Amino acid sequence: MLSASLSITGTHRILFDLISGIDRSKFEIFVAYKPEFAGPGNDLTAEVRSMGIEIVSMRGRQLYSMDGLQDLFRFVDERCVDILHCWDSLSIAARPIGKVKWAKMIDTIGNPPVDDSWKYRLANRMTSPLLDGLIFQSEGSREAHHQKGSYLLYGCEERVIYNAFDLQTIPEYSQETKMQVRRKYGFSENEVILLNSGMLNEQKSQEHLIDALPSVLENHKNVRLVILGWGERELILKDHIRSQNLEKHVFLAGKRQRSEVFEFLSITDIYVTSSLWEGLPMAVLEAMAFRLPVVATDVIGNREAIADKETGLLVPALNPHALGEAILTLIINKEIRKKMGDSGWERIKQYFSQDRFIREHELFYMSILNRN
Repeated sequence: MLSASLSITGTHRILFDLISGIDRSKFEIFVAYKPEFAGPGNDLTAEVRSMGIEIVSMRGRQLYSMDGLQDLFRFVDERCVDILHCWDSLSIAARPIGKVKWAKMIDTIGNPPVDDSWKYRLANRMTSPLLDGLIFQSEGSREAHHQKGSYLLYGCEERVIYNAFDLQTIPEYSQETKMQVRRKYGFSENEVILLNSGMLNEQKSQEHLIDALPSVLENHKNVRLVILGWGERELILKDHIRSQNLEKHVFLAGKRQRSEVFEFLSITDIYVTSSLWEGLPMAVLEAMAFRLPVVATDVIGNREAIADKETGLLVPALNPHALGEAILTLIINKEIRKKMGDSGWERIKQYFSQDRFIREHELFYMSILNRN
């Protein structure tokens, strides 16, 4: 498994879930990453090591540093690696290494194509014929990449494998425990809590969610918005909150451990997301697993995670007014909230189960290995 970093973002959480459940009698797993890379962080390294999986450190602070690629080449050669499964754009440099050493090259692709630099697009197209397998996290993402011509594929096997959430990882939260959690974070019993979780960046577009809040507060004063996450737009969002006098209603909670994320989910009434694009958002799956109704933008990824008007409400992107209206609809009607939350839990069990996710990856690996 090759990734530039091992943070607690969605992509790396998916990587972690896969290696934690894969059949270790069939597959010997190694994880290679760049500890000095100035990316989102390496919070999962201790958890990976606790599973008895060897972590290979590659040198260099830059994504494509030569010393780091030499480390990867040496490891692939020494361990006779069969499959090099890449989880981010480090794959572009790794593809020639894999081919030279006769390893099968697989990429997992989350997001639909975004406006990357022309250098990245050119490098991706030039090296994409070296891929043996492509895993897309949603049908919408797959279609968007094919329409844009992101890859030149010759005999590459493709598969859509939906992300998953393991329902068994959710602790039991009694009503008393939930009240204790509310008090811990300074929320009253009567407040309606909205939750958003993700990197503070252009993609997640939290400023549109903040812009939706004043219209909600005009009709329902007792609302708090919690934004979990960190990123380059933190100061911009703080200024945005101050400019609208929303300091008492918006809580930027920063980076949190998984147990704390679960605590926030346990006391949330409505999960909200204002993303401009998605692959298949893990945060939305987590919310549905906690029986929360979801208000989300109608973009790739969200459309396949959420059943509109059944497990949540989809609204146009870049439209704070529509976000506000959908949030108000669910605040007013507790019965609809509960019905959507229960339907979301059933949807996770049916389409996004951990067992299915692991099994489909194992079958894909074997299919790739069995090809000439």
